[in-house]
Amino acid sequence: MGQSDRVLTASSLTVGAVEAALDVPAEVQVDTPIEVTWTGPANERDYIAVVEQGAPEGKYLHYTYTREGSPLEVRAPETPGLYEIRYVTGQSDQTLARAPVTVRPLGARLQAPADTTAGAGIEVQWSGPNNPQDFIAIARGGSPAKQYESRALSRAGNPATLFAPATPGTYEVRYVLAKEDSILATAPIRITAPAQ
Repeated sequence: MGQSDRVLTASSLTVGAVEAALDVPAEVQVDTPIEVTWTGPANERDYIAVVEQGAPEGKYLHYTYTREGSPLEVRAPETPGLYEIRYVTGQSDQTLARAPVTVRPLGARLQAPADTTAGAGIEVQWSGPNNPQDFIAIARGGSPAKQYESRALSRAGNPATLFAPATPGTYEVRYVLAKEDSILATAPIRITAPAQ
């Protein structure tokens, strides 16, 4: 009561700890999106952060608010090493869950046929960063990264489907990191004239 501060009735209430959980890949490549599946309170300013292992509470390199939903993406650091993904409360910067992640240098691999006929379709198995504009291409050896005979965006799927050049000769299959205009991997391929 307001006049006497006398309690007229009471009921017990148990307050439990706030819980969260993270599901992240064990390894990612530098400066690529990390897909994070999470559960947690999803308060207005809660966020998923990438931090160096052992970093103090409230420190981060990159983050994404949980209001983006689950799963969400957070950017991997630009430097290889050992890091953590954390679920952090926006009010107090308290970490509710953490998961380790190893950030590796950029790299790619290609598996393509050694030869094919001019104009034929080929399938190329690949692994790489898979950034939105990355692509797999057939090009002349020594040509610039964005000069090619045929290409397929990595986001179109794996294997990538390409068409061999119409002119016979020696070419290479490439994985091209579009943002950097750099070639991460190559595999030689010989194009022969179709049988008469």
